[in-house]
Amino acid sequence: MTGTPPPTRHVDAARLSAWISGELSERDTAVVRAHVQSCPPCRDVAAELRAQVTATRGLDRPEPPPTLWAAIEGALDQPPPRRWSWPATLTGALAGAAAVVALTTGLAHLRKGEGNGLGNGLGEGIGTALIAADASTRSPITDPLLVEAERELEQAALSYERAVDRLRKILDREQVLWDPETRARIGDRLARLDEAVAHSRAVARRDPGDSTGADMLFSAYQRQIA
Repeated sequence: MTGTPPPTRHVDAARLSAWISGELSERDTAVVRAHVQSCPPCRDVAAELRAQVTATRGLDRPEPPPTLWAAIEGALDQPPPRRWSWPATLTGALAGAAAVVALTTGLAHLRKGEGNGLGNGLGEGIGTALIAADASTRSPITDPLLVEAERELEQAALSYERAVDRLRKILDREQVLWDPETRARIGDRLARLDEAVAHSRAVARRDPGDSTGADMLFSAYQRQIA
């Protein structure tokens, strides 16, 4: 039997491309060249890659307008608008508030389950932690963890209120530059969000033992900020 035995492994396209562009070392170049000469499939792939390189070199390379780079540099030098920092900052606050709500719910669940064997005090735990609930409707809280959770919920709600107030001021300043249609559309959306917050707060006051009030209230806060 004469002749060179066919190669058992092909050279991948990335290595063939590096060989064609001269990026391989002398040793690797010699190895790939010898393989391509003895492997018809790899020789065909190499020929296709060379044709693509030739076609690419023939493409036009239009120059960008002279003002493009100056505009990009100016945009990079400008500090980001402050109004975009609020949603990013408050995303963390929302996550923290959600964690506190979950913690309060779990603690109340365990607390009631141990006290009477029912183990279904989820709504009561959330109710005692609601900022908007009437103090007269709450039962006394003696568990230190629940007290701390309630305090953190109150602080989270106050943070939301302050953030919304700051965003409103920024909005009032910026909207003078908007067209009337955009101004009306944003105003209508804000009015509906205000109604959602007011309704959620009313639900929390009316039934502090219902976890729905807490969920609705913090969801409404999130939509206001977003």
